[in-house]
Amino acid sequence: MPVLGKERALGALYLDHASVAALFNSEDLRLLAFIAGLVSQALGVEELETQAAESLKALDEAHRHLLRTERNRLAGELASGLAHDLKNLVAAIAARAELLGRKAQDEKTAKSLATIEKAAWTGSTMLERLQECSRVHENTPRQRVELAEIARDAVDLMSYRFAKQGRQDSGGISVDLKIEEEVSVVAVPGELRELFLNLFVNACEAMPDGGDLRVRIGRGGDAQAQIEVSDTGVGIPPDVLKTIFKPFFTTKGSSGTGLGLSVVRGIILRCGGSVTVESDVGSGSTFRVVLPLAGEQVRT
Repeated sequence: MPVLGKERALGALYLDHASVAALFNSEDLRLLAFIAGLVSQALGVEELETQAAESLKALDEAHRHLLRTERNRLAGELASGLAHDLKNLVAAIAARAELLGRKAQDEKTAKSLATIEKAAWTGSTMLERLQECSRVHENTPRQRVELAEIARDAVDLMSYRFAKQGRQDSGGISVDLKIEEEVSVVAVPGELRELFLNLFVNACEAMPDGGDLRVRIGRGGDAQAQIEVSDTGVGIPPDVLKTIFKPFFTTKGSSGTGLGLSVVRGIILRCGGSVTVESDVGSGSTFRVVLPLAGEQVRT
């Protein structure tokens, strides 16, 4: 096989130029054409292999997505069926508590029954959200709601768990609720109560041995109400922080549903608001919710 000289080898790169092509005889050109064919085939095979690898990767991701979608669909169907049955039970509890409250002989009993009734109706709203998943009814009635009142109700409903959280000598969870300014928004009262309850439950789970919970209600801007819920818990790692609002995402294994914070985000978005989270691992987390003030509500 003839060996090309340096001048001819360099010239092979510019065969399309008439002055350079004259450097090669017919045998050289046939050899170069053969080499070019081999190179072309090699490059074609490499390109096909790359395309095949990318296609397999895309197919695998599509398969995984399909499995996740099917799992979520089945979980949604199961949750919807359970929610339907449980709503009837919760409604019966609420109705009975209301009847007993009317007949209560002392203020303490009446207040306890009123708390049970509120908890039951809140549970009914939560079950309805679970049943609907992400589907929103446009006819859901909304009204002007005082955030301070809803926050106090939620703290009252969670008071027993706050007191019993952690070890017997831990003192539970101390709650500091501060109303910096009375503000109101347009929303479904039960949904807002559910929002607070989910944030409180999330804080409790972050403080298994007790700790401090701080709740602030006030203005977040000229036409905004702001809710701030801070805990002194374990904190949220940065990689988890990006996915905590996704449906069915949970770090609690089989003991968690992964719906709590997803429901919170859904309620906030329906009110035309937004939510942000700041967290330091080992130091705690702060959830900051901003909602339009009543009169500035975004229609959805």
